[in-house]
Amino acid sequence: MDKSLFNPTLKTNGVSETKSYDISKLFYVAFFGGVIPITVLGSRNARWLGVKSQKINLFYIIGIFILVSKAIFAALILSKTIHISSRDMRLGIRIADVVFYLFMYFTMKPKFYQHILNGGIVTPLLKDALKWIAIGVAIEIMLLIGGVFVAYALQQ
Repeated sequence: MDKSLFNPTLKTNGVSETKSYDISKLFYVAFFGGVIPITVLGSRNARWLGVKSQKINLFYIIGIFILVSKAIFAALILSKTIHISSRDMRLGIRIADVVFYLFMYFTMKPKFYQHILNGGIVTPLLKDALKWIAIGVAIEIMLLIGGVFVAYALQQ
C-alpha cells in the first residue's frame, strides 16, 4: 500500500490562522461602551485579522482624539464657556463613537470576510465587551471628575 496517500496534500506555506470577533457586534460596544472599549476591542480584533499596523495605530490615534475631545468639551460645558445641553453632548458623543465604529468596520471588513471564507471561527465577544465597557465607563467618570476640577479652576 502506498503510504503517500495518507500524507496531507495542502500545505499552509506561511498562512497563519486568524481569529476574530463578529465585527458587526462591535457596534453595540461602541454604542453602549464608548470610545475606550471600541478602541481596545476593535484594535485587538484588527491585530487578530492581520490588518496593517499603520491602520491599527490610526485606530489608537482616533480613539485618543475622541477621548480628549470629550474631556475638553465636558470642561468647557461645565465652566459655561460654551452652551450645549448635556443631551446634545451625549448625542454628539454617541455619533462620534458610532462613526468611529463604522471606520473600523469598513477597515476590517475585507479581512473578516476572508477569515470567514477560510473557515475561521468567530470568538465570543460578550465577556470581553462587558469587561471593557466597565473599564471604559470608570475611566470616563474619572475624566469627568477631572473635567469638573478644570472647569472650577477656569471659573476662578
